[in-house]
Amino acid sequence: MSRMKSVFAVLLLTAIAGVVPQAHAQATLKVMIVGASGSWQALGVGTYKAGACPTGSNPGCAHYTNGNFNLTDTRPSVKSSSNPNVTDAATVWIVWDNTINDPTCATACNVWAYAKVDSIVGNRCYFANPRCNVNVSPFPALAQKIASNIWGADSTPPAPVQALFTTGAVVNVGASEIRPEDAAFGECRINSALGGANDGLAGLGYGTNASGTCPAFGAALTALEGHDLHSAYPGSTQTAHPMAFNISGKDPFTGLTVPAYATINVGAVPLVFIADAESATGLQNVKNVSLKQLQTVFSGASCIGTDLGGGTDPINVYQREPLSGTMNAAEYTAFRLPRDSGGNYDLVNGASQETGIGGIDPVNALTCATAGSGNRYRSVGNGDETSFIQNSQTNFSRDGIGYMFFSYGNVSVFAAASSKYNYLTIDNVDPIFQLWGTTFDPGQPTVAGALPGTANLTLCASTFPCPESKIWKGGLSFPHVRDGSYRQWIMIRLMAQTGSAAFNAANALATSTRLSVVTTVPDFIPAVAAGVDPGLKLLRSHYTQMGVVPTNVPDKGGDVGGCIVPTGSTAVKLVQRASGCVLGQ
Repeated sequence: MSRMKSVFAVLLLTAIAGVVPQAHAQATLKVMIVGASGSWQALGVGTYKAGACPTGSNPGCAHYTNGNFNLTDTRPSVKSSSNPNVTDAATVWIVWDNTINDPTCATACNVWAYAKVDSIVGNRCYFANPRCNVNVSPFPALAQKIASNIWGADSTPPAPVQALFTTGAVVNVGASEIRPEDAAFGECRINSALGGANDGLAGLGYGTNASGTCPAFGAALTALEGHDLHSAYPGSTQTAHPMAFNISGKDPFTGLTVPAYATINVGAVPLVFIADAESATGLQNVKNVSLKQLQTVFSGASCIGTDLGGGTDPINVYQREPLSGTMNAAEYTAFRLPRDSGGNYDLVNGASQETGIGGIDPVNALTCATAGSGNRYRSVGNGDETSFIQNSQTNFSRDGIGYMFFSYGNVSVFAAASSKYNYLTIDNVDPIFQLWGTTFDPGQPTVAGALPGTANLTLCASTFPCPESKIWKGGLSFPHVRDGSYRQWIMIRLMAQTGSAAFNAANALATSTRLSVVTTVPDFIPAVAAGVDPGLKLLRSHYTQMGVVPTNVPDKGGDVGGCIVPTGSTAVKLVQRASGCVLGQ
């Protein structure tokens, strides 16, 4: 099919989709969220609302989860001559109401759903015109991807709910751990030639565009699509697809207008560095690291236990792929410290985790520079990152280190084997509790440095719901994120079309989720006051990204790696450095 015919076909499908409501039989889709893993569990629990659902007028609520759904981008593509669509694997929760009065949804039920992928994939699928759809056929069996002790047992959706997804549920809300401007910047960085900027990493070498630049509508498909990124985890088939998108103006594939959008701040979540720390000559005795030590190993300069204050054994380093919001949060809060007013990155106190990779894919056993070092690996998806850390000794006979956003779901496998894994403080600041290695906070494990799980909820009979007031002695979660001393965190956001029904529904979910993380499963800090919680009293100074003039309120411009300032601050273009804040772009 020629490019012109492809674009015409997309325009025709978009026109047809525009007159068909997102409903099947009696099931009405309120939100189809796509994106970040860091908010997936919390938003599911907040949507379910202990069986009430957001629309409590329709009594009864149920949920379902599975990891075998497809997220399909229907814009023209050259990824496959037999199938021009690009598809990503997605883990999905579905929540629906009216299960008491109408258990088969014969009359009416409302449906909320969330497909978990990487943040930049979520941004791309939300901003694409036409947007991606979430589909599966046949409808898979129950998988209980959120633990039953967190929200109860999954149920099989009634036929009208299933039909929404066998025909394809169109995305109408995005979820992201980074601002849309930062996501678009990250996509352009991936899908361009290696080089540029003072560190040579404005472009990562997975595309043909000039370093750090974005292709426009009318460019060849080969310029709009970067080389796929593949996970190096043994046996994994996880793949990430760099594909161009715009957050305003025209879609670069179809030329269709990108609708205006607004963002909803949901909550702040810390990035946590986790070590498989089983060996006394590896990382077993490591509890605290500096940013400089992390930069040494993640940039590949040296990967030995002593680099992190441990033993003399080589260690492995596990990083996420650059389409990940987790990776970008790590990149700009810990490694590649953002641009100053001259457009330069900090080469003295910073070092990108992409240093020395130079377009290699997969990043599989890339040897670190110092003799006697271990290796670097790149995962695609939080699941593979978890597996790399969890099985470092099993697969490679050496300790290793990686990172992820905290949530009780994300860290559950490490909490279940507390003696093997340590989470680390950075510059002696604990990302989760008040004092590392103590039981100062009631929900803290007795094993020093172990990640918390349900076994530590002693004041809540070792199960959820468990309010934050019973886990932290001070009554409020993540005290060092709240006081600004732990700097490796991001704000989870939802994105929806301005003034749309989907925006209103997403806003309602954000409100119920903020309450839920206070009273039920404290996965992050609510962005604003929720119940007895005053909310986060900090924000990141916004700076110019993708040409967007920054403001702090409302959110505009990039902010990943922005300097941490008090809520209400109008100071923009301040970016984070190891020594404090400097004037950025």
